[in-house]
Amino acid sequence: MDRTDHPAGAGPGGPGKPCTAFLKCGESRRQCKFADVVKEGSPFVMYATEKDKLVFLEFDDKPALWREPFLDRGARKLVKEGSRVAVCSFETAKAWIEEHNKYDVLLEGRVCFVFNCGRCGSTLLHKALEALDVQSSSEPHWCDQIGARAPSTPRDDTWQAIVWCLALERAPARPRASRARA
Repeated sequence: MDRTDHPAGAGPGGPGKPCTAFLKCGESRRQCKFADVVKEGSPFVMYATEKDKLVFLEFDDKPALWREPFLDRGARKLVKEGSRVAVCSFETAKAWIEEHNKYDVLLEGRVCFVFNCGRCGSTLLHKALEALDVQSSSEPHWCDQIGARAPSTPRDDTWQAIVWCLALERAPARPRASRARA
């Protein structure tokens, strides 16, 4: 695992690299149910998007991850060697999101993006929102990836990927601030 505290890790470039640039996986392969990956109490956290797949990493201490100022670097810092990696297709995620009505909060119009330049106070805003028990994610790697590969005119599949990732961020596996502090 590349644990360098920089959006691009130890290599050159900016954020949004494939997760294979940061982690190496072994050959052990076992099937698991997607519902087990995203259920409340699951040790998995959505980390990346790779082409038409979602990548989840296993964490022993998820509250420590939520306390990190930047999720992209926090995940690389805190994931333990030998942790499991779960991969699913966007279609699997979409089916689960639809079956469990996870679009509801997105349809209420209560989603906001803060897109900014560095050193502008967005991390402070993120922490303030969390203190108010509002779901907030600070620089998740999946968002960097979608932004890095989105064409200048976003296509429907880019927007679909954003919606699916946002819906999964709201899934029970990602506790709200009040539950994360417990």
